[in-house]
Amino acid sequence: MQFQVPMGEGPVAVKRIGNELLIAVCTPIELRGIEADVRDDESPWSTFWVADASVSLQRGDVISATQFTTQSGDPSGAQLDGRSDLDLSILLRGVDKNENLLGVFLVEPELSEDAWLHADGTRTEQPCEQ
Repeated sequence: MQFQVPMGEGPVAVKRIGNELLIAVCTPIELRGIEADVRDDESPWSTFWVADASVSLQRGDVISATQFTTQSGDPSGAQLDGRSDLDLSILLRGVDKNENLLGVFLVEPELSEDAWLHADGTRTEQPCEQ
């Protein structure tokens, strides 16, 4: 994925349980696909997870990467593998291209299991407190 989006934009929040990525939506969307990309420092973006989806999500709904089969047929979902100090991009593709939701996060030192990380860098107990 190639894009220029400043940190701090995007109505999604992320956290992890173990190495599993959790994504919360803070804006309703008719979801048709998910893409997750990472980069270290200023290196190019690298896609580490792409999945098809067909689900209606409401504000505050949380999805787990393991809920969706990747386009390669792998049901394991997005694994963060303990990576830290990276940029993380989550693109939720809507049925209508105007419904796409994008969140770009600076993950440092690592993605928390205790708090939701928002694109503006804040951390909250609940995913859509802002």
